[in-house]
Amino acid sequence: MAGVENRLLCNCCFDEYPLAQMAQCTEAHLICVGCFTRHVEMHLGMDNTTRIICISSVSVRCEAPYHESEVRRLLPESVGLYERIRQREDIERSGLGMLEECPRCSYASIVKNDASLIRCKNRACRLVSCRECKKVDHSPRSCAAEAEREHRNGRHAVEEAMTAALVRKCPNCRRPFTKESGCNKMKCPNCWTVSCYVCRQVLTGADPYTHFTVCFFHYHVLLLA
Repeated sequence: MAGVENRLLCNCCFDEYPLAQMAQCTEAHLICVGCFTRHVEMHLGMDNTTRIICISSVSVRCEAPYHESEVRRLLPESVGLYERIRQREDIERSGLGMLEECPRCSYASIVKNDASLIRCKNRACRLVSCRECKKVDHSPRSCAAEAEREHRNGRHAVEEAMTAALVRKCPNCRRPFTKESGCNKMKCPNCWTVSCYVCRQVLTGADPYTHFTVCFFHYHVLLLA
């Protein structure tokens, strides 16, 4: 009977638990460690705040907070995140600026409210990044202009990669050329060296087409075609 008497009702899910497995707000409303864990993780992970108020289903809604000691007692793995968020909140309340993380190394430092750049103080990083878009400093261009520039450069890089996949260099004189259609026997327009378009090997002999009966890469290209 003693074990039954020591179990208390969770005011959230209404199951019974030992007192040691329950959290209480500053008004002494009890919820189980499972409900408390989900509640704390939601506020820390999604809302990014340490203001965690009571969720017990009492007749009058309780706005009392859960003390930090309850987080430390029941969720020791979340204490580090809790302290980082609280540090940021303390800095913001002080009016000194805001705590910003370097987008490359995640090193946090205070940035003044009117600053447009994040200057990482990590000696191993020292990245200067845009506070708005978190990309490498692109001043004097706006974030929108930088995004458009990156889009154009990315499209250009794709086009260049596609071109590079089609271009071949003559194995003799290194003159670049492409194959528009036809077979894989290519003749350099500069030095007239004959080579295989697929494996780049120079083709010699009276009948260069015999190469394609033994070219491993040519065979697999035909299978994929």
